[in-house]
Amino acid sequence: MTPFPPAGAAERTVRLRVRYDEVDGMGVVHHPNFLVYFEIGRTEYMREAGVRYADLERRGFLLVVTAASARYLANVAYDDEIVVRTALASMGRASLRFAYAIEDSKGRILCEGTTDHCCVGPDKKRPIRLPPELARLKR
Repeated sequence: MTPFPPAGAAERTVRLRVRYDEVDGMGVVHHPNFLVYFEIGRTEYMREAGVRYADLERRGFLLVVTAASARYLANVAYDDEIVVRTALASMGRASLRFAYAIEDSKGRILCEGTTDHCCVGPDKKRPIRLPPELARLKR
């Protein structure tokens, strides 16, 4: 698992509140929802860096998820506040890795993980070089 935050990486945070539809029969966040929280964190990280994912897609750059990992450490319940911390762990010519830590309002880590992404063109068949504005994500 990539340590959080990766050395020298910029970090951005998003505060969310657990919604009723995100909890399971045991009254805690159902585990796949942490991947949704990762996506929210990643999208807002990019937006705060001045890169709108929707604009990339309109220009034909798609960032497909090639791997996702999550380590679940503690439960969180309906209406609890969570903090999604996101950092860019690495960037290659056609790939990105984001690292995440999701905490409760007291700073207790609930889940940590990573997602790997590959940039593909509109044909969705082969990797292409990342667009130059993604260099802003390193700041």
